This record gives sequence, C-alpha cells and structure tokens, in this order.
Amino acid sequence: RSQPVLECRRFDQEVGHPRRLRGRVPDANTVRGMDLAARTEQLFSIFESQEFDGLESLLAPDVTMTQNGNPEHDKDGLMAFVQGIKNYGVSVKYSDERRSVGDGFVVEQHVVTLTRTDGKSASTDVCVVLRFDDDGLIKRLDEYVDSAVFGALIT
Repeated sequence: RSQPVLECRRFDQEVGHPRRLRGRVPDANTVRGMDLAARTEQLFSIFESQEFDGLESLLAPDVTMTQNGNPEHDKDGLMAFVQGIKNYGVSVKYSDERRSVGDGFVVEQHVVTLTRTDGKSASTDVCVVLRFDDDGLIKRLDEYVDSAVFGALIT
C-alpha cells in the first residue's frame, strides 16, 4: 500500500471539539500507546491481502459494523462479509488514502478497486469511520460507499 496522507491537525480540532483536547498532547493520536493510524493501516492491509487470520485480533469482542447505515453486523457478520468478498474471487486494492486521526477514532477516505479473476473491475470512493475502545481495539466500523458500483462484479 502507498503511504496515506495523514492529517497533521487533530480531527477534533477541525470540527471544533476542544473539550476532548484539554490536557492532551497535540499529536497523541494513540490509545494506551497504540498508534491508531498504524492499527488502521494494519486493518486495511488485512482486507487488501484477504488473509484474515489477524483480523479478529484488531476487533473488540462486541464490535459492530454497518455499511451505508444499513442494519448492523456483529463480529461474526463482519467476518462473513469480508470472507464473502474473497469467496467471490474478487481482489481488493486501496489507493489515494486520506486519513484523519482523532481521540479514539480514525476517518479514512480512499478509492477501492475490486477486480474479478477475469479482469473486470470497478472503483469508487469510500469513507470509513473507525472507533476504538480503551484497549485500542476496533469497536465500531462505519463504511460509506456507493455499493451499486460493485453490483455487476458480485452477482
């Protein structure tokens, strides 16, 4: 993966939530010393490689995931979702990553390209919001994507 553009300012500062910043070091985008940008990079590397063995170690036991505000999935649902993409024989590639790291959360925008084994592919912009618990585990994943772009690939 290419190196994402990492915002220098805290996302909390950008949207005007100074209460969360009181008493914090401006660049301390960590939870218990865990670099949230690095954890996010690890997550998307796992999705891209489709080697899901390390995925559960990044997830809180009660993680929830939703796509476009649809019904939530628990950990088993999330695992089934990512495994389903692999089972369709579709590879995943991320590009043009832009990432903002805040107090216990990361917002990443990127372009995702799905490619079938016959070479047919489709790309679209995606926004993912990750929320982390106090142990640095992902407790919520919200993905916003024009999923209709991929309809013809996964039918």
